[in-house]
Amino acid sequence: MVKRALLLSIGFISLAAGIIGVYLPLLPTTPFILLALVCFSKSSDRFHSWLISTNLYKKYVKEFQETRAVSFANKIKILLFLYVSVGISIYFIDYRFIRLGLVGMLILQTYVLLFKVKTRKPKKEHES
Repeated sequence: MVKRALLLSIGFISLAAGIIGVYLPLLPTTPFILLALVCFSKSSDRFHSWLISTNLYKKYVKEFQETRAVSFANKIKILLFLYVSVGISIYFIDYRFIRLGLVGMLILQTYVLLFKVKTRKPKKEHES
């Protein structure tokens, strides 16, 4: 019972963070929705079914979960938001090691996104 309550709590907190991430470019949406999905799948069939029926899930998670790929345009958007948000942090932080850590993080995230996450081919006009 405690495990179920903990998973539900983490699921709802992750869902809230994902919803906030829709509006704040600094906060990623998809990983939080995926975490909520996992938590709900292990704790509540009702909430799991509800989440996969929402537009939030369909817009941010469904296609990635099915194809394990991201469109090139979305990769560019992700990198743009990442570089702007982390770049602002790098500019305002006075500690050299933190700056170096952030730069290292940017390099690693760029590498993973460009070379490890598959790029989905754009859909053609007649495809839905």
